[in-house]
Amino acid sequence: MTKYKTGIQTKQHIYNAAEKLFYEKGYTSTSIAEINVQSQTNKSSFYHHYHNKLELGTEIFANFSRSNTSTAALFASSIDNITGVALDLKTFWYLFYFDENVRRFAIELAADNVLKITDKSYIFDVCFDLSENVYTPYEKNIIIMAAVGLTKQFNQDAFSVSDSYDDVSDYFFRFLLRLFDINRTSIERILDNAKALLALCQIRNKGFIAKSALKH
Repeated sequence: MTKYKTGIQTKQHIYNAAEKLFYEKGYTSTSIAEINVQSQTNKSSFYHHYHNKLELGTEIFANFSRSNTSTAALFASSIDNITGVALDLKTFWYLFYFDENVRRFAIELAADNVLKITDKSYIFDVCFDLSENVYTPYEKNIIIMAAVGLTKQFNQDAFSVSDSYDDVSDYFFRFLLRLFDINRTSIERILDNAKALLALCQIRNKGFIAKSALKH
C-alpha cells in the first residue's frame, strides 16, 4: 500500500481508481476491495472519505454530468440558458447511446437509486425560470420529484425500448419541459436550435469526461 502525503491525495487516488474501474468493469461489478487495490489504499482510508460505494458513484456521475456542459460552452456567448440545457442533455444521451460503458454505468446507478434532486438542480432552475407559471415551494418539489423519476426511468429503459439516439433524447427533453408547463411551440424551437448547433460539433469522451469541439 502506498502512503500518500495528504488526505486529499488519498481521496483523489481512490476517486481515480474507482472512475477507471466503473468505466471498464461497471459500477455493480466493482468492489471496494478492488478500488483499494487499484488505488493502493486500505479499507479504512476508503471509509474515511466515502460512506459507501454509492456515495463515490454519485460523485463520479455528478462530475460526468457536469462535463456534458462542454458542448454548450462552445456557444456560451450566443445562446440562452435553456438552449444550453438542451445541448447538455443531448450530449449526455449521445454518450449514453454510443459508449456502452457510459450506458452501463448510468443504468446501474439508476437501478441503485443514485439519482437525486441535486444532480440536475441547475436544469430545474432554468426550466422554472422559463415557465409562465409561478409555483409554490411545495409544487416545485412535486415537479422536481417527477423530473427525477422521469430521468431514472429513461436511464434504465431507453436503450431497450429504442435504438434511436435522436428519438430518445428529443422525447426526454419534451417530457421534461412539459413537466414545467413550458409550451410545445417553445420546446420545438429550442430543440431545433440545439440540433442545428450540435450539427456543428464533434463530441468525444475519455472515460467519463466529455469533450466537444467544433468541426473543421
